[in-house]
Formats: sequence, structure tokens, C-alpha cells
Amino acid sequence: GAPEVSRVIADICREKQVPLNQLDFSCLEPVSQNLEGQEFRWKGQSYRLKLTGPHQLCNAAVVLETVECLRTRGWKISDEAVREGLEHVFWPARMEVLQNDPLMIVDGGHNPQCVQMLKESLHQLLPDRKVVFLAGVLEDKDYPRIMELLMPVAQEFVCLTPVNERALPAEKLAEYLRRQGAEAVACETVEEGLLAARKAAGEDGIVVAFGSLYLAGVVRKEFFRMTEQN
Repeated sequence: GAPEVSRVIADICREKQVPLNQLDFSCLEPVSQNLEGQEFRWKGQSYRLKLTGPHQLCNAAVVLETVECLRTRGWKISDEAVREGLEHVFWPARMEVLQNDPLMIVDGGHNPQCVQMLKESLHQLLPDRKVVFLAGVLEDKDYPRIMELLMPVAQEFVCLTPVNERALPAEKLAEYLRRQGAEAVACETVEEGLLAARKAAGEDGIVVAFGSLYLAGVVRKEFFRMTEQN
């Protein structure tokens, strides 16, 4: 767990005789958030971050603290450069909005911890909205727990098979979800899955592709190919 990891890191720092800076996240204050990013305050200063999700604020705080440590070592890093970096940072498949009408998001969440963050982000950004999930997972992941987390906010699941030898077949995932009482269908190709998910969501619905970084990459590529064709 986290306490054990922290102790190991502290022991290594003592052994190497290097300073250890531990963040006080009580200095982190969320201000506002939407699908285009979020605003927050850190140690009294206001910042704008292009990434969404509460966990990304913690990552941004680590960046800001790292910048301060580098400055004490003589690095010349301007406040303007730091602000510009946070405002324009781009991380593909991390709550990435592919289109707004209808809303389609791709996220590389592939384990229960990542999917919990995805669920929290959806709850904050799109409260009380049901989602059509375009899902594909690896068989050695804890997919029962992953799906359990998202079933309460799911309108339907459209299942795909990620391009990986460890992939869980789409039909097997769909069968599992149906046994749990969820609406689920399996599709053979990413194009078929995208079309089925968008149809299920309708004009005002939400599609979120998730479950594997392998799937996220292929979904992004196929989405942009289909968009260019149209």
C-alpha cells in the first residue's frame, strides 16, 4: 500500500543521503472543472490545468513542487512557462474528448484504480448522466471489479476485443455483463463498435471508450479515420 511505498522511498533517500520533499495536499484547492480542464489553487496561487479529474490536480501539485525544488538547485524556470505548460498539456486517452456532439470520450483506464478515477471524473463532470461504454479488456485484469464500478452509471455496454494475445473476447465480456443484469452487445470490429455505441447513445447521449490502452489507441485511430471519411 501507499504507506509501505512511502517508507521504502524514505529509507532509500536516507541511504543515498538525498533530501525528500513530501507534499502537503491540504494546500491544494479545487476551484472549478469542466470537460475542457480545471482551475485550482496551490499554496495561494491560481492555475489552469487542461487535464480533468481530481487525480490530475495531485499530479499538477507534484509538478509545481518539483519546479520549486529545481529552482533551488539553480534551474531558471519562469512562472509564465509553468502556467503555459499546465494550460496546454495534452495526454491522449486520459479523459480525452474526441467530439462534443454527441459527446465521445476515450480513457485508457485498465484496472480498478484507474476506472475508479474515471467514475469519479464522470460523476463530477456529468452528474446523473447515464453512459454507453465502449469496452474492451485484457483477460488477466480484474474485469469483474472494473465492470462492477461502472454498472451503476451505464446505460449499455458495447464490447470489443482488444488487439492483444491476452484480450478477453468481446462476446465473453458481453455474456458476463448480461449475467450481471447489464445491457451488453458484442461487436467484431472497432468501426462496428463505434457505430453501435453512437447509435445507442443517441443525439444527447454520452459514449466513453475504456478498458485497455491497446483498445484506446485503436479507437482513437479508427474514430479519426471515420471522421475524415465523413
